[in-house]
Parts: sequence; C-alpha cells; structure tokens
Amino acid sequence: MTKFEFELVKGGPLTAESNSMVHDIINTEPKNIFRKFIEKKTNYLTGYFEVGDREATVTQVEMDVGRKRYRIDLQKYNNNGAANFNLQSGKTSYAALFVPPNEEIPGDLIEEAFTESLKNKNGMTASIFKVY
Repeated sequence: MTKFEFELVKGGPLTAESNSMVHDIINTEPKNIFRKFIEKKTNYLTGYFEVGDREATVTQVEMDVGRKRYRIDLQKYNNNGAANFNLQSGKTSYAALFVPPNEEIPGDLIEEAFTESLKNKNGMTASIFKVY
C-alpha cells in the first residue's frame, strides 16, 4: 500500500480563526466537520478517503459551530491535479487541504492535515503527498 504524508505549505489567503473557535471546531461531538467530510468521501469498499479528478466544485459538508456555519468546499483542481478543499464560513477561508486525486488515503491523515492547517496562524495549507 502507498504511504502518504502531509506538509504545511504557503497557499491562498487564509484567515486565522480564534483559539476558542479552533477548539470548538475540532472538538464538536459526536463528529467534527472534518470527520463528517471524511465519512462523505470514504469509499465504502476500500475504507479509504478518495476524491476523483473531475468532481464538481461544490460544498461537501456543512456544520454549525457556536454561532457560525462552517462548510468544506471543493474549490478547484490545482495545476498539479490536486483537489483544493477549504474550510469556510461566509466568504472567509480558515483552513485548506490539497489532496491528490484517485488515491486511497487514510482518513486519520486527512483529519490531521486539515486540523493542522486550521491551527496554523500563518495561513498555511496542508498538502498531502505520496512517500515512495
């Protein structure tokens, strides 16, 4: 099986969310927005997160946290073919994740990468890549 890792990279403009909201987003029970996203994009035959290479750029999941409504949108496909997902509220993006299409990626890595992008106060995007 292919192994994947992530790194934080400079991406599009992201706004730092308050520490209390980051805590609330991550600790929403029974499932936070990242887990709902992973569940939606998990292939039930393989048990892994997967995204195609030509999916519609639409909202994937939405969730109210406190007084804000957050959503994860597929924004676009980058020049290298990676799918670009953003965690947003209104028109403000708080976290971003680049995912290679047509790969079976463990859901816990998706959650960890998205969470680290959200926690980062310097507007860094999480980028998942293959390790050979």
